[in-house]
Amino acid sequence: MGVIRGDFSCLEKTYVDALCAEIDMYARELPWRGSRCQSIFFGGGTPSLFSASSIDRLIQHAAKYFQFSRDIEITLEANPGTLKEDLGDSKLRELRSAGVNRLSIGVQSFRQEKLAFLGRAHSGADAVSSIHKAREAGFTNVSMDLMFGVGSELLEDWLGDLQQAVSLSPEHISAYGLTIESGTDFGLRAARGEQLTISDSEFAELYIEGRRFLGDCGYLQYEVSNYALSGRECRHNLGYWRQSCYLGIGAGAHSYYTHHNSKFRLSENILGPSLKVTQSPILAILQYCCGLAQSQLPNMTPICFQRKRNSELRWVYSAEKINSGLEVQRWWNVPGPKLYVERCLTGVSPISSQETLLPWQQELEFISLRLRLAEGFSTAEYESAFGVNIEDRFGETLKRLRADGLLEEDSSFSSQIKVSPRGLLLLNSVIEEFA
Repeated sequence: MGVIRGDFSCLEKTYVDALCAEIDMYARELPWRGSRCQSIFFGGGTPSLFSASSIDRLIQHAAKYFQFSRDIEITLEANPGTLKEDLGDSKLRELRSAGVNRLSIGVQSFRQEKLAFLGRAHSGADAVSSIHKAREAGFTNVSMDLMFGVGSELLEDWLGDLQQAVSLSPEHISAYGLTIESGTDFGLRAARGEQLTISDSEFAELYIEGRRFLGDCGYLQYEVSNYALSGRECRHNLGYWRQSCYLGIGAGAHSYYTHHNSKFRLSENILGPSLKVTQSPILAILQYCCGLAQSQLPNMTPICFQRKRNSELRWVYSAEKINSGLEVQRWWNVPGPKLYVERCLTGVSPISSQETLLPWQQELEFISLRLRLAEGFSTAEYESAFGVNIEDRFGETLKRLRADGLLEEDSSFSSQIKVSPRGLLLLNSVIEEFA
């Protein structure tokens, strides 16, 4: 056991060295250099298997290059099994001292039969214990993942899981329906004819009743699968759905960068906009909210502030706006840890491939991600991003979806495009209408 632990420690240190090396690569370049960091998310696999010192090292290394916001959200994913076996009370306290202030615990269920069906090693008692341990270690922001629609699950079974979850008072609950993907163990089991999920009508009942129960208990649905007490929404995930830029660090990590291509003519000079970007991250996923400081802009003095139609304050120069538009880029790292480490430790970029989204791809992605949120998006946001009124672009589609009760019909939301409670249940069908 000692030898195995020693080997793992060596591998862990080497991988963390590579993560730090990749952070170094981005820290030297705009727009990431000197950017503000709003959240850090340690996810992908089971990052809680890392030692507290490795997590602390990654946080401190990021803090050397990025400006941490005062209320930075730092999340670490864990499951009740590792909390029982590998994360004793002392390690949880060490993680809290390192700066981790939010735990996301993969409970899935409190029922042993359901856990066994899902192939989970922990028990319902382990799940309860993990929440208590987190509280004892000083964590005041805890999220738990739950899964429904498993096997022949009944409504009373699902409500029982939710009742147990609410009794533990987590700040956040993610409730996911079981999905079957080819190439996975569940995909193989489904191919053999095994019943893994309930019918569509039964799924709808569990979803609707679960949403009602959580709402009655004070957990507001802010995304199709996510519920939180007021003010406890996951900032990291909101960054994804609101299309903030994110920087993915680690083997197989994906990154996303978007900015407005607005330009202004000032005498003979061209002045670009101040960037305001949000990023994210790691096996360690680091999510940063970035913006160029005023000192990094060209040496020109703004004349005044002006409030735009969307109520955002922006600098106004004595300049003529000559064009605008979105530029969206995505890239991803090599998936294999061995190749990833080799590249990073020899100063070679680990990026495997990249793409620039075409305007129609940007538009569909904007709609599909924003409609996941209960708040939806404003017509002004859409027009600012794409230069066209959404009613002019999709007037007939919007009219049809409202008539079918899939989009909000209340006149008070006339400037807000948002999916109705029924529409959230049929979200994929709603999004297809815009394709």
